[in-house]
Amino acid sequence: MEKVSFSVLKGSCHAVFGASGAGKSTLLNILAGVERADAGRVELDGKPFDFQSPREAAQAGVALVSERIAFCADLSIAENVCMGLWTGRFGIVSRSAMENRARELLSEAGLLIDVRQPMGELNASEQKLAQVARAIGVGTKLVIFDEPLGVLGDAQGSQVLDVIERLRERGATIIYASRRLPNVVMDRVSVLRDGRHVGMLERDEADDDRVWEMMAGRKILAWTPKHLSGVAGHARLSVKGLASAGKFEDVSFELRAGEVVGLVGQGAAEVGEAIFGLDAAARGSVRVSAKNLRLGSVADAIAEGIAMVPADRERQGLIASMTARENFSLGMLDRLMRLGLLDATAERRKA
Repeated sequence: MEKVSFSVLKGSCHAVFGASGAGKSTLLNILAGVERADAGRVELDGKPFDFQSPREAAQAGVALVSERIAFCADLSIAENVCMGLWTGRFGIVSRSAMENRARELLSEAGLLIDVRQPMGELNASEQKLAQVARAIGVGTKLVIFDEPLGVLGDAQGSQVLDVIERLRERGATIIYASRRLPNVVMDRVSVLRDGRHVGMLERDEADDDRVWEMMAGRKILAWTPKHLSGVAGHARLSVKGLASAGKFEDVSFELRAGEVVGLVGQGAAEVGEAIFGLDAAARGSVRVSAKNLRLGSVADAIAEGIAMVPADRERQGLIASMTARENFSLGMLDRLMRLGLLDATAERRKA
């Protein structure tokens, strides 16, 4: 990222758009003290600042809702939400005051849960809303949202957009970064492409076609989606009466070869996890190519050709300490073994 220049009006919502790799996250991390800039100048309320850390930014009233969900899994929800904001006297934490403050912030984010349970027990959507709740407590001046709707369904996404409106009403300044045009009230729009700021538009100028053209650097041709209704093919996946206590119940649908089915709404991600064998409590019938699938077994799901891209890719889909090649081969070790040993040559070739 280089030579990025723009201004944000106090109390406004400024949207920053750009494709993946355009430099949005780098820009926002610099503003929030996560990264340091090599050159340039940033001012907040007319005064220059150069935050050395996220804590320093938080003390100045700047909060970041990162695209990456970051938390301490074994600490309670209250401890995570109020980390650095703990209420106490003489250096001693008042747990009751901390938990009450966490409940207030979570309620504003639309999340009503037991704040004493471990953060790691929440699903990805709930963790994202908890991250938003913390930002509410920190961001008295500037709140930065980096792809906040990525793991959220429609209902939770609407909650986040409501939070943005309430923050604006209190006088907070909002920066909202995304690779998709969001349904938020934007006062101005900045567009990044290939690490550079390519232009700024007023709200009434920022129609979809113009923003996409600036993001891509060329005119975007109209695209007509292909409707897949009536696709020929046998029933590849049949789900009947699928249920899991407290998550979803009586889910039934059929997926034919060549079709795409969208599952949206509360419980949609959990249905996918159950089909993939991640829910030991799941009950019902799942058939793959007319063959009954044993629920609760990931190995059986993989053997039947089912794959899953989880919502929380960093924690559920990858092992960060392993190489890309090693991550790739984890799901197919049985096909890469020779005489009980991993065939490294075959592994490299496949990767």
